[in-house]
Amino acid sequence: MLLFLGVGALVSIWYPVQRISQLADINYNEGWNAYRADMAAHAQPLYSLPPKFTVTNYPPLSFHLLGFLGKFMGGYLAAGRWIALGSMAFLAFALGALVRQFTRQWRLGVYAALLFTMGLAVFVPDRIAIDDPQLLGLAWSFAGLRIYARNPQSNGLLCLSAAAFAVSLFTKHNLVAFPAAVGVHLLLERAWKHFAVWLGTLAAGSAGLLLLTLWWDGSYFFSHLLAPRSYSMISAGGRILPYLLEFQIPIAVAALWSVLYVTWPMRNLLVIAAALAHIVGFAFAGGYGVLQNVLFDALLMTVVLTAIGIGDLEPQLLRIPTGNLLLLLALIIPCLGILALLPGVLNVERSDSHDRSNVDADFGRAVKFLQSRSGPALCEDLLLCYDAGKPPLYDAFYTNSQMMIGRLSDAEVLSYVQSSRFPTIEINIPPEQPLAPVATFRFSQPVMRAILERYRPALRNSDFTLLVPKDERGQ
Repeated sequence: MLLFLGVGALVSIWYPVQRISQLADINYNEGWNAYRADMAAHAQPLYSLPPKFTVTNYPPLSFHLLGFLGKFMGGYLAAGRWIALGSMAFLAFALGALVRQFTRQWRLGVYAALLFTMGLAVFVPDRIAIDDPQLLGLAWSFAGLRIYARNPQSNGLLCLSAAAFAVSLFTKHNLVAFPAAVGVHLLLERAWKHFAVWLGTLAAGSAGLLLLTLWWDGSYFFSHLLAPRSYSMISAGGRILPYLLEFQIPIAVAALWSVLYVTWPMRNLLVIAAALAHIVGFAFAGGYGVLQNVLFDALLMTVVLTAIGIGDLEPQLLRIPTGNLLLLLALIIPCLGILALLPGVLNVERSDSHDRSNVDADFGRAVKFLQSRSGPALCEDLLLCYDAGKPPLYDAFYTNSQMMIGRLSDAEVLSYVQSSRFPTIEINIPPEQPLAPVATFRFSQPVMRAILERYRPALRNSDFTLLVPKDERGQ
């Protein structure tokens, strides 16, 4: 069984790992992250000015890490992708170790690690090995939970756990479920002294990182970090429902296990962590631009509880004559949803892999065109502008999100775009689609109309349309 799952896990990450060398961005965030890592590497403050048409609404630690490692790993983009892959590998190992602690069986730990890897590959294949700090932050956060679970009575481990949580929160600030779970568990256990040690360390570590951030990266940290965005219950449902459907069997197993062991010492820690991971993930899921990565910690805990539940069931199954067969079924059933979806995901990944050379070629042509144009550029695909050496003056996603909630007016954005500030504009509209003044995910209708009134297409390929002013010579 483990051999079969091992092959499945290897196959599921085969194409994402191959994709690490891709020149074009895998996800919109990659260009955004590359800009911030470059700023950190060159000691440019990340939060020195209040957000206007661009924002740095993540904490700084991942950018400084990439800014340092990118010098030795072939660039910030490559460093971010390898770190994300390494973070996923660490999470698989750490959750396997946690399962082993509660079941005393390494094979169940390996089972959980493989199930998590395949589940992640099926749930969000474009989030494996990409330049994004979510998995890195989650690795620190789960490390904090794992360290605490080893011995909640050890002051040294309590301090180490709190330090890991502080680092995780300054890597990705939405990772509050696991530190909250430890705090709640300590309070329920009435371990007041241990709670004071843990919370004091967490507060001191967070305060130290905050002061360092304000001193080194700028005083507008909170203005960037807490930049508002619109919220949609429909969008939340669109992200939560696939998770519930794809992992319905493991979720059901984890829920049943939680009901049975909610009052058991130490096991209730895992129940609390799983519950809070789902509550926090579901709450964040409706944010504009939020993706399924907010449910990573929920998926992780679901896998942990499923594997432990199977371990608890194993002695009862082995007492009956057909116990080995039933145990095999118990191991297979939680994988059914993943195994059913995996072929379709692999087919899409294989098709994308075959087209990768064309995508990279079109990306390279677009970069060269931007490099040939003097002055700044407005790029919907931020990595294009980054690779072309253009300054990060306009984030189309952030600007559009602020227009949606009324923080930026149409007049402000139109004035900025129409001021001839940008000799070149790039929008993500392939050549088979007409250029029409209609709203897109990152441009409102008035902005698209203003762009098309003043600009004409100069280069169009599979993914990118590059526009120059209509009154420019050569029309």
